[in-house]
Amino acid sequence: MQRRYSRVTRSLRDTISAQPDIWLLDSFQGMPETTPEDGDAAKAHVGKVVGDPARVQKVLGDVGANMNRVHIVPGWFQDTFPSVSASEVALLNIDAD
Repeated sequence: MQRRYSRVTRSLRDTISAQPDIWLLDSFQGMPETTPEDGDAAKAHVGKVVGDPARVQKVLGDVGANMNRVHIVPGWFQDTFPSVSASEVALLNIDAD
């Protein structure tokens, strides 16, 4: 998990240096309920791996993000993605578990 965090943080740091708006969409509720396609093993992860908006803000502040340009949008993608008003995308990471 630490290696992935570092890679994502480095990508954000490099993107942030250009000072674009940053849109971060996450449920902040952990893994959602499973579907039959997920398999039985996925059930053990429901509600786990919960993100924390305050920690996200701290990390972005630590790497020099202009917090006036950061948009943290809590909720599920199908509900929140339509609210994004970005005309250009510099970095797109979709982690839709």
